[in-house]
Amino acid sequence: MVQPKMNGTRNIIAVSPEGGAEFWNRQGEQADDARPDDRGTQMPSDLLRSGWTRKGVAVNGHGDPVLSDDPAAIAWSLSGAVNAIFGPNSAEWRSYTGALQALVGHNIVRWSRDPDRTQDEVVAVALEAERSSDGL
Repeated sequence: MVQPKMNGTRNIIAVSPEGGAEFWNRQGEQADDARPDDRGTQMPSDLLRSGWTRKGVAVNGHGDPVLSDDPAAIAWSLSGAVNAIFGPNSAEWRSYTGALQALVGHNIVRWSRDPDRTQDEVVAVALEAERSSDGL
């Protein structure tokens, strides 16, 4: 078993000698990498709570970048979680993205990837956007 290490001061990840990545929660327990099959009732905050990344829109269990809707994705960026749940350019996506921009400014990706950003901050903003979005 690979011991977890802090990636900077925010993300906890361990990479095995074979190149596989293990994701850990803030309590130092190995995170569940099982991805829910039914996202019909999920919101972006749910995905971000289960796993968050600054590396691309999503990553798989090896830490490799994947598309946000890839079944192998286990962690998402803020924009990746929005794309995975609503689908780019849908009415829900536009409403949610508008709410995010009102909260963090025009560049959601830059805000989310700030080196000092924490997963808790990203989840909190996602929750606030869910509360303030029209039609969700």
